[in-house]
Amino acid sequence: MTADSTARRGKSFDGVAFQRAQREKLGKKFETMSNGESNARMRDYRPTGPILRRFTERARRGIANDAAIESTVPAEQSGK
Repeated sequence: MTADSTARRGKSFDGVAFQRAQREKLGKKFETMSNGESNARMRDYRPTGPILRRFTERARRGIANDAAIESTVPAEQSGK
């Protein structure tokens, strides 16, 4: 969707342009972070939406408590 077509439809907000701008902004922020800083940021992230928050909490509990994940990694890849 171009800016011209957005103006013709009477929209005052272009969601695609906003999303691209946010992605660019975050990408630049992550480029300057070290790997440890990036991991800490992702580990400390708490979503505000109830559905995403539930999904994230369940995923964190499942990964932290799932011993089966370790057994699915072949021995040559696990470094053991």
